[in-house]
Formats: sequence, structure tokens, C-alpha cells
Amino acid sequence: MKYFVEVVVERVQCVKWILRKSVVQALIGVVLLTGCATSGLNSGQTPGREFDPKAAEKARPYFSNLTSVDLRTASLNGVCSEPKVGSEWKIAVQAASACVQKQDWITLEKLAGRMAASEIDSPWGAYFLGVAAANRGDMLRADWMFDLSEKKAGAPLGLVRYERARLTDRDEGAAAAVNDMKAAVRLDPTLLPALLWLAQLHHRDRMMSEAEVYYRLALQLKSDSYPAVSGLGDILFENKAGPEAAELLTRAMILRPEIAETRVKLAIVYETVTKEPAKAIQVLRELRVALERGRARGKISLDISAKIKTIEQTMKPEANVQAREREPAQDKKRPPAESKRGG
Repeated sequence: MKYFVEVVVERVQCVKWILRKSVVQALIGVVLLTGCATSGLNSGQTPGREFDPKAAEKARPYFSNLTSVDLRTASLNGVCSEPKVGSEWKIAVQAASACVQKQDWITLEKLAGRMAASEIDSPWGAYFLGVAAANRGDMLRADWMFDLSEKKAGAPLGLVRYERARLTDRDEGAAAAVNDMKAAVRLDPTLLPALLWLAQLHHRDRMMSEAEVYYRLALQLKSDSYPAVSGLGDILFENKAGPEAAELLTRAMILRPEIAETRVKLAIVYETVTKEPAKAIQVLRELRVALERGRARGKISLDISAKIKTIEQTMKPEANVQAREREPAQDKKRPPAESKRGG
């Protein structure tokens, strides 16, 4: 699996550090750090747990005024190391995030331990200790650290619920994880990876209405999210939604032109739903060239050349009808023939 980190900034109030892993025809992200003065924290109580409002007040500075850093570049420059003495706490968070990207769990645990000791009111030292423990297989310690992170935050954290759901999914399956994942989204509606996870789960289980809702929410956060674009496009394709299906499938094709199945679906929509055979032929011709030149791949149960010929044949009668409809008008424009007189 390839891991990478992306930073999303909403003004100065919210910075989300996202670790994603690529999977076949899907993208399920692992969020590393999200700090929001409003959406990241939820002041409501979680059933069975009580939170200290004084702790929430002490933790508030750790959820605001975070700076934006491209961690993909930073990690290549060796940020996964102990910051200089006296460095601001955000530098340590950036270094910890880079360590997660590099999967350097030993260094991460050292960094997180120092963060927890130096910034006792911050939830992030405990959080990263939980991430390190989980990836070393020490689930008891991971669970303890995640609990401590929320305790220090003074409120339930969508991020922590997402992390718990991800680990439950890994160990027990999606059915056991779904409630925690929904809780993560309720606490923080900006958790794109959680929305995609829920969308793909409902899509897999053929709960199309629910899947469509989550895909659309994901697209509101990131309009070029390929899993959301292609997933919603597939649902609209099955629903024969016409123009919107064509628009989504076209966007998916632009984002991932190498996936042949998307082009086939787009051609079918043009041929059978929007009734635009010329566009269907164009898509299929471009697909044929892409396959021949190795720019597209995938298993398609379709003879492209034969399909193009079939569509062309269906267009010929239409062209003949149009030609016949034009003939009377042309006759009317002709001057009347002169009658021949004998004589």
C-alpha cells in the first residue's frame, strides 16, 4: 500500500492531516490530525462517558491557528525527527504526521511521548501514541491512548472515532465498525475518508439511496474525489439518470482515463439513455485507441469494433428518414415544368 499525507486548511480554524491508502477501485483514508474550533470538537456528551469542560477550555488552543504545511514535501526533507528544543508544539505535530506517512512507528512513539510530556493539556501526544500502538499491534494501549486523547480534549473527537472504526474494520469487519464511523461523521462532517467509507459500504450492500447521500456529501468537500465521482456515477448509471450520469462518468474518465470500464459505461449512457449515438461512437473509438496504445486497461466484455458498427447501423435509417423528409421541401422549391404543346 502507498501512503501519503494531504493537508486541508479551512482559514486558520481547521487543519486536517489526512493519511490515505490506495486500494483497488477505492480510496479509504486514514485521518491523522484534524483540529477544528467548531466541527472537530463536539461539546455534547457521549453515552456512558462524561467530559470535563475545564479540560476542553485548556485544550482549545490546540484546535486553532494551525499553520498549513505540505507534509508530502516536508517528510521527504526528513521532518520525521525530534524538533529543536523550544520549537512550537505545531512543529512536533508536523513531525509526528511525517513519521506516520513514513510508517516509522518507533520514532513516532518517541515524538508522541515527548509531546505528551511537554504539552500536558494537548490531546495530540496521546493521540499519536495511540496510532503508534495500534500499528505495532498493541490494541490495549491504543485504546487507552485514544480514550486519554478525548479526555484531554474534554469532548469526543470525530478523529478518534474514525480511528477506532478503521481498526475495528480491520480486525472485526465493516459491520462492527459502522456505528463508530457514523459517529465520526456526526462529530466532524468534514471527515472525507469516513464519508467515502460509509458510501462504499452502503454501495457494496446495494443500499443505493444511503450510498448516494454519502457520495454527494463527499463531493461537497472534494469535488475531484475519484471514489466519490466514480461511485456516484455508477449509481446514476444503474438508475439511468441520463445527463447527470454522463456528466459524472465523464468527470471520472478525466480523473482516471486508464480505467476502461468507465468509458464503456459512458458510451452506454450516450447510446441508450441520452440517445446521443455519435457521442457513444466517439467514446468507443477513443477507448479502442487507448487500449491499443496501452493507455487504458480493464476487463470489458465488449467487442468495441462490433459495437461501433452496430451503433452506426442504427444511425443509417435515421439519416435516410431525415433525407426523405427533406425531399418534399426540395420539390416545392423547383419551378413548375413547362407543358409541352403540340403544333
